[in-house]
Amino acid sequence: MLVSQTEFRRLFKEALETHKLGKLDDAWSKYQALLRITRNSPAVWNNLAAISLERGHLASAIVLHKKGHEIKADQDKHAVKPNLRGMLLDAGRAEDLYEMMALAPAQSDEEANAQLQILKATGRFQAALAVHSRINHDKSASDQFTLAQILLNLGKYSEGFKALEAREKTSLWATKRKFKNRWNHEDLEGKRIAIYGEMGLGDMIFSLRFMPTLRAMKPAHITAVASSPLAPLMKHSGLFDLTVVKKSFDEAGYDYVLYDTDLLHHFWGCAGIGSTPLASVNIPKERLENSNRHAAAVDKKDLRIGICWRTDSTSAMNVRKNILVDNFFPLFEVPQTTFFSLVKPVKKDKLLDLDLDGLVINAGRMEKDLLDTAATIHGMDLVITIDTAVAHIAASMGKPTWMLTPEPPYWYWNEAGETTSHYPTMRVVRQSQPGCWGDAIQRLVNDLERFISKKT
Repeated sequence: MLVSQTEFRRLFKEALETHKLGKLDDAWSKYQALLRITRNSPAVWNNLAAISLERGHLASAIVLHKKGHEIKADQDKHAVKPNLRGMLLDAGRAEDLYEMMALAPAQSDEEANAQLQILKATGRFQAALAVHSRINHDKSASDQFTLAQILLNLGKYSEGFKALEAREKTSLWATKRKFKNRWNHEDLEGKRIAIYGEMGLGDMIFSLRFMPTLRAMKPAHITAVASSPLAPLMKHSGLFDLTVVKKSFDEAGYDYVLYDTDLLHHFWGCAGIGSTPLASVNIPKERLENSNRHAAAVDKKDLRIGICWRTDSTSAMNVRKNILVDNFFPLFEVPQTTFFSLVKPVKKDKLLDLDLDGLVINAGRMEKDLLDTAATIHGMDLVITIDTAVAHIAASMGKPTWMLTPEPPYWYWNEAGETTSHYPTMRVVRQSQPGCWGDAIQRLVNDLERFISKKT
């Protein structure tokens, strides 16, 4: 069908206005009509992808964007690249994007920054550092934060933590609390200090390993300042003199406030770091009794396995850690096992929707906070989990913990192999390639069968 460029632009504008009004079905039809005129307009493919994404169809959105990306129309291509890049990164398909872009030498700082994000997402941190060094940076806080992520993943901790100090000036920290009396290596003997949970729940639990080093500096009093789900666990950890929730914390009356991240910065690599800081957690009797009700009908010969396949966080970093529960079905088939869900409370009908009722006991349904989670973990023989707070709680308690981590992993786990110096009872199960969990799960199936045979 032949039409003039003027007519094509008019029809495209009409389709776009329909799209902006939220009439997705009508807009889809209009864009499809434009494809019957020509299939060489990246903008049309781009907008079809946008509709597909709005409908929740990420896979088809990526395919549609790729169609636009392949068209050799340089004047439109720049509009396609950023959207496609974001989609592929959100879908955990950074390797696809790496291959598509071919990483030819960047012609501008904008292109170099785009390549930098792809290199980071695919675990090519040495190459990312090289690209970073060639960009004409303005030394902004955001730039320093990006550099910190690269350096920490390369194991260059001293430089990485120094660059990480800029994080408070980035937009990511715009809503976080700032404190006037931040500690910076001053003498702590006899001082009242507070440890404020800055990052995620798992990060604060991870930072507990540094408490013996902090105590050795002889402060008079240490308060934990934690979010509501974590505060009860901190209270019963035996590591603090007092625990308060964040919303009720007042820095007045304290000599110094430390973020949990500050503990990593100042004490990383110090001797005397405890690797099972929750081994002596004092879980109240009633909490243990309540968690034991889950297992009342379980065969005593069965191995009790806590399992967690997703986090409720919506950040891109955490979403890619999630694993579709379908991947775990080969584990559920292993004889002499009973699985307990450690996922944040899920309604019973949700488990039925996932066909898990009967295969997995929904322990999370009764959990109010992370102290309840610890009580459930206390009764487990083994915990299999993604990289989330559950992994840190279980390993900090000294439980055998098999943690599945995506490729590339979070920088805590950038050591090679399946062991980690952070937790003696943790096994780090890595993807053989980004986005692929099949072989990792199969390794767990084989090892679980051996684990059971040794116990029997």
